[in-house]
Amino acid sequence: MRNCRSRMKIFGRLEGTVDFCAKADPGSAPKYRELAKLLVKDVPDKELTEARQTAEYKDSYEGIGTELAKVPKDQAIKACKSSLETKR
Repeated sequence: MRNCRSRMKIFGRLEGTVDFCAKADPGSAPKYRELAKLLVKDVPDKELTEARQTAEYKDSYEGIGTELAKVPKDQAIKACKSSLETKR
């Protein structure tokens, strides 16, 4: 059960971060949506749907958004854009 809760929190943080970046950097929003798909590509849709309905997910999603909103916008956009860079 604990592993399941941890997974819900991780999904919430991931999706909250990507959604924050899409709002902070709307010109790159399609790229962030693609990144979000890649991050959960191996997770069954049913599991994601169920995760999004849990308190753990919602708390993590909202919490990361609150924390990221405290970062100066230019720094947040820079960090978001770096997540889109391909490392080779």
